Amino acid sequence: MKIKRILSLLASAAMAVTAITGAMSVSAETDSAECGEGVTWSFDSSTGVLTISGEGEMASPNVGHDDAPSEEYSDTYTYKKYKEDIKEVKFEEGVTSVGYRAFYKFKNLETVSLPSTITKFTQFTANIGYNNNAFEGCTSLKNLYLAEGMTAIGHRSFLGCTALETVDIPSTITEWGNYSFEDCTSLKNVTLHDGLIVLGGGAFYKTAIESIYIPSTIEKWESTNDYSGSGHGAFQDCTNLKSITFGDGLKELGSLDGGMKNVFHGCSSLEEVAFGDDSQLTAIAFGVFSNCANLKRVEIPDNVTNIQDVFTLTSSITSLYLYSRTLDAYNLPKNARILCYGDAVAKNQITCSGIENEISKTLNELKTAVKEAGKYSEKDYTAESYGALKALLDEAAKKGKTSHILGMEYLTADIYAAIDALVEKSDEPSTPSDPSDPSESDPSDPSTPSDSSDPTNPSTPTKPTGGNVKKTTSPAQKASEAKAAAEKAIKQAKIVSFTAKAKGKKKITVSWKKIAKAAGYEVQASTKKNFKKDAIKKTTAKNKIVFKKLKSKKKYFVRVRAYTTYKDAKGKTQKAYGKWVKFNKKVKVK
Repeated sequence: MKIKRILSLLASAAMAVTAITGAMSVSAETDSAECGEGVTWSFDSSTGVLTISGEGEMASPNVGHDDAPSEEYSDTYTYKKYKEDIKEVKFEEGVTSVGYRAFYKFKNLETVSLPSTITKFTQFTANIGYNNNAFEGCTSLKNLYLAEGMTAIGHRSFLGCTALETVDIPSTITEWGNYSFEDCTSLKNVTLHDGLIVLGGGAFYKTAIESIYIPSTIEKWESTNDYSGSGHGAFQDCTNLKSITFGDGLKELGSLDGGMKNVFHGCSSLEEVAFGDDSQLTAIAFGVFSNCANLKRVEIPDNVTNIQDVFTLTSSITSLYLYSRTLDAYNLPKNARILCYGDAVAKNQITCSGIENEISKTLNELKTAVKEAGKYSEKDYTAESYGALKALLDEAAKKGKTSHILGMEYLTADIYAAIDALVEKSDEPSTPSDPSDPSESDPSDPSTPSDSSDPTNPSTPTKPTGGNVKKTTSPAQKASEAKAAAEKAIKQAKIVSFTAKAKGKKKITVSWKKIAKAAGYEVQASTKKNFKKDAIKKTTAKNKIVFKKLKSKKKYFVRVRAYTTYKDAKGKTQKAYGKWVKFNKKVKVK
């Protein structure tokens, strides 16, 4: 009995040890503490996920007005002892704020999720300004999820998040903080929604954004002069920015009261700027398009009556189309054409010339495009492609003599592009064979049937005495069918994501998205727009190629098309080419 009792006690002791060990193991994987009144943090070391949960505001450090800000504040944010291990930060519904420098320079942080209840990014108020810096310097941050319902983005909240490429912005955001995404050098895709009221200075300073929509609802262009003195514009030095769409209801571009200036300063990829025919814009602030080195043509809307020195330091403008009532000092180059319509007035020794001839010429080009589109009927094409063309034709019907020149030019180009789309999407028969192709009928070619009824022709189908008729096909017929199939397949292949950039001395790097049906690609570079002279041709099976030893400081046009292969009648490999990419790239070589 004593032995049994001893064994029983030993077993109980073992179970107790196991339970304690297990508890220690669990506690080693998770840790938690408070980070605000009613708000806690919890870190799971096995997953690298830090969760902020509860109801109310996240804590922020108590910093005096003259105190230098600290990077850590680890006494307030006790989870910072796991700084190197945190890969994801997840805020749960109920938490209403993000603390000042709460995740500052978390180098390994990859994913952040913020809920709809976040209405505030706590700011440190001092003589250096009003900043949040919550995720500043998180250089591995790739995934940012902002829930519908959020209303604000804090000052400098995501500054320097260099791995971030895309941000899906909730439609509920009404205020965008200064420098909120400054130096996010990989950030390409951002959508601003109507409903945005305040846009912060330097919000997208030095990002890689290529196109942007400016909402009609913006009432205030926030200044950055309050603390830095730099006065950076919202999209300043966005050197990849090529396309801007302005909401028709936008009243003011930049601030005339000394607020944000230089909105698009240094956007060197901008070449033309036009506003919609229904634009309500009345004022353009100082230096909005300053130092845009490649900006050549700008069209000022009809309603603009207050224009400051919009183009300071911009020396490339060749044509300025004015529909406004007052033209003030522009700092334009001497060879710039100032084309004025109606009662526009020139000041400060700037001379306007008539615009009527330009309008007439552009309108005739638009009519020609409309006439060309009239050759196509609805029954020939898909509902989608014909509907796109019809919408453009309806818009063209509204254009009149007073329409804007650039607006008519864009519409003309869109109509021709829509015609191309119609052809590409149509159910038309496959392209006829080239008469010069050796696979076509030729009496002198022994491999080609000269007469289907000729009994001496070995390729002529013959009817046996019994059973089914067996049809044979000549090598030439097979080659012709293979060619038609290859042409039809490659004709539907479109080149997309086409980019060409000057990288390195006398080099241009060209890239595009791969096409499944393509065997390879032909790429051309030329100093001539029509590629008929001075063209350099390269072929590749990859979706990237580099042109080397080009002429320094020269502008090159670049285009690409796909090809596939087939066997001709003699068994040799031939190429069938798709269409050239619709819009050629123009690059200035370094």
